[in-house]
Amino acid sequence: MNFCRKHSSYQGAAKIQVEVASWTAESLELIPDLPGPVLELGAGTGFFTQYLAQKFPEVAASDLSNAMIEEAKQEVPSVSWQVLDAWNLPDSPKWSGLFSTSLLQWCSDPEQTFPHWHHLLLPEGWMLHSCFTEGTLQELQHIAPECLAVSFRSSEQWVLHFEKSGFEVLQMETREDLFHYPNALAFFRNLHDLGATTPNKISHSKLRSILHQYDTAYSSSNGVPAHWNSTKFLCRKRR
Repeated sequence: MNFCRKHSSYQGAAKIQVEVASWTAESLELIPDLPGPVLELGAGTGFFTQYLAQKFPEVAASDLSNAMIEEAKQEVPSVSWQVLDAWNLPDSPKWSGLFSTSLLQWCSDPEQTFPHWHHLLLPEGWMLHSCFTEGTLQELQHIAPECLAVSFRSSEQWVLHFEKSGFEVLQMETREDLFHYPNALAFFRNLHDLGATTPNKISHSKLRSILHQYDTAYSSSNGVPAHWNSTKFLCRKRR
């Protein structure tokens, strides 16, 4: 993934991320007042951070990209911003809540990450996460799976990872979004602007072939489609 190099284009391209952040925020009302600060992981340019700032008095927001954070500070200046790696968080401080949107699909080893998050939460701490799940970009999966930068897990797989790591999943809710793009090239440019392109190098001739196949298979009067499947998980730490 290339998010660190795509901070300038991400804000305008991330339409699905904006919608998922708003949808995820609807579940914040289910979380009680918390006794200490909360931490957002992979905050990007602050789409979800604004909702956390309205809900909690002490919010720290983090991202691996300092450039993303500089953009986010302009959008949500009221929170504390930190450069942190979500998969390698320091052992302290402890948090009352951990939150993220459109991040977990990039977690390569939840069996290692989630127990550490469990350790970082205060007793009966809360988590709310949403991510893209199985069925996302199914058209591209059919045409050229080698272009996908990540393998999307099912919602059920994520629940098992949470529960195995000591969390109680209180809510699991899914949604499906269908976006249309003028053509396959426009769709691929959007993925590129999101910084979500595959790290594998694809030759220009192969890419032209993929674009042609995508247009041929899926073009309609609406353009070409791309499905995005999202799931949100509201969790509480078990003692």
